[in-house]
Amino acid sequence: EEESSSQAPVYETFQIADGDQEVLDVWLHECDKNDKEFILDVEDNEVREELRKYGLVEVETTHIDQVLNNADLMTGARKMFIDAISNKGKIEIQDGVDPVLGTLLHVMESHLLYLFTLKSMQIRAASFFVFYIWSSTYDWYLRYPFVAFLIYFIYSKNLKFSNLKENILLYCFQDKNVRRMSARSEASMCCLMVATLSCWLPLSQYKLIMLVALLPLIIIEIEARSAEADENGLRYIRNFCILLAECILLYFTWFSYLYSFFCFCFFFPSISRIVISGLMCGIVIVLQFSLSVSVRF
Repeated sequence: EEESSSQAPVYETFQIADGDQEVLDVWLHECDKNDKEFILDVEDNEVREELRKYGLVEVETTHIDQVLNNADLMTGARKMFIDAISNKGKIEIQDGVDPVLGTLLHVMESHLLYLFTLKSMQIRAASFFVFYIWSSTYDWYLRYPFVAFLIYFIYSKNLKFSNLKENILLYCFQDKNVRRMSARSEASMCCLMVATLSCWLPLSQYKLIMLVALLPLIIIEIEARSAEADENGLRYIRNFCILLAECILLYFTWFSYLYSFFCFCFFFPSISRIVISGLMCGIVIVLQFSLSVSVRF
């Protein structure tokens, strides 16, 4: 799902989630029956919104309803989508295809991305709050039982717990744009950590730091209420403000290697993977070199 675009989508070489295997694996390994029904079910208002986004407003409502009520066309589109997931998300569509059919695939893709974002947010939020509570200053007899209950709550297969987890996340971070929803959750967790670690500052400095930490959330709310033409520029401002807040957070973790390591890996996962992989490769090379030297002598 693109955050903004002014051109009609090209359906000849469509690829679900740009072939991102992590997204495709959600369907293959993590979705239950209800999740798959959610991904494959398409409403007429979703199709109209997708067509309007790309300027294809001339498609009549009656034609959209005819396509959605045609069991053979809907079954073919769903089968095409499911088969593509096992083929790295690639879908080959002939030229001149009905734009509604191509839009169906885009709507299903948006459902898959939404579910992937929601499940990723659950894992990240769980990791964050387990660490946050475990490393807090409360007495051990308060922290450990609460952490144990939180872990049980997170990984429980109980249907009521699963619905409650999803409802909590949606209540806090719900947004029609999945990237903005993910950014809102990341900015909120960063802000909470900054508020906790910088509380020792004088009040005037603390207010300034909290203003910077809250700035991404303010930009996100402005972006959510702005016109589509302004979203692209606000998105870059939002990403910059989140990066700034995360760098400030890293500064306030100077007192603890544990906090530094967790925050670096949590908020900068791509960079941390590169750094850790490089360190591991360096350690392996040093060990191999030392073993070869010891064998010679």
